[in-house]
Amino acid sequence: MPISNLHYQWKVKRLSDWYKLKHTGQVCYLRKVLNDNLDPSLRRIYIDEGNSFRRKYIYTRAEKKPVFLGKMFIYQNAEYLNTGADFNVYVPSEIINQSKHQLDALIVFYKLASKRYKIYPI
Repeated sequence: MPISNLHYQWKVKRLSDWYKLKHTGQVCYLRKVLNDNLDPSLRRIYIDEGNSFRRKYIYTRAEKKPVFLGKMFIYQNAEYLNTGADFNVYVPSEIINQSKHQLDALIVFYKLASKRYKIYPI
């Protein structure tokens, strides 16, 4: 009996490792992994490109630059070029409330090391 139990644990671990090796940080695979683990029946989790807005500066009179501001939107600091997220993960709010740490762990495990992300509730 102990040998069969050990064999079963080995098979489960082996299948888990194969699953991890088959999936990468590509958007289609990452979306599949997140939906398989956190929302298997409804599959509502999706991934989109990150926001990358150009910064707009307000100059002083001493700098003698144009003052006209026009229509301006204020974004979070993380949404500007070179500081923003590379991709956004849209997740139902009930999943965020229940499995926030598991969601973060899955994204960090599969994403490329240089990529930054932000999670948004839907």
